Amino acid sequence: MVTKDLVILARIANEFGGSMLDSLETRIAFQKTVYLLQLSGLDIGYVFGWELYGPYSKSLAGNVRLYEESRCEVDKVAEQLVLTQWAQDMITRTRKFLSPPESPDVAPVKPSEWLEVLTSLHYLATLDYRNALLQEGSPAREHVTKCLLERKPHLQGSPNLVRQAWESLFSFLGGLPAAPCSAA
Repeated sequence: MVTKDLVILARIANEFGGSMLDSLETRIAFQKTVYLLQLSGLDIGYVFGWELYGPYSKSLAGNVRLYEESRCEVDKVAEQLVLTQWAQDMITRTRKFLSPPESPDVAPVKPSEWLEVLTSLHYLATLDYRNALLQEGSPAREHVTKCLLERKPHLQGSPNLVRQAWESLFSFLGGLPAAPCSAA
């Protein structure tokens, strides 16, 4: 069955490189990509809660499964979907943000791990502070970083990765234009 939600997911999947269920890593990356697209202002309509790998939407996961079941049919309709220029710009902007930065101070990480750190920082910041644009050195930013490291102890030895994620998140959010109400 083809629904608007599935068509939008198909378009996003195609914009960001194909299947969403190939592996745990691609499922995590897709969840985080949709989270960031919504953060950019695209109104996709998913609500995220906290799970093991950070922000997670159960309804998104369910729609991904439905999409995979009727992929060919949905993709045919998705090919017809025309995005506004603004939506295309936000997709392009988000795509640039998805890859971990190359830095001599940060050990290489998988894209899914990078996205997990980025979205987890934002999610935790908005839980307590309603604003992820927390200045470096502020007590609020230190509190969110501490919360992240408590929930994700494997990041304890990666302070430069967390710092780089804060910088990237600040850059991404600080440069977003005002969003219109819909993507298509």
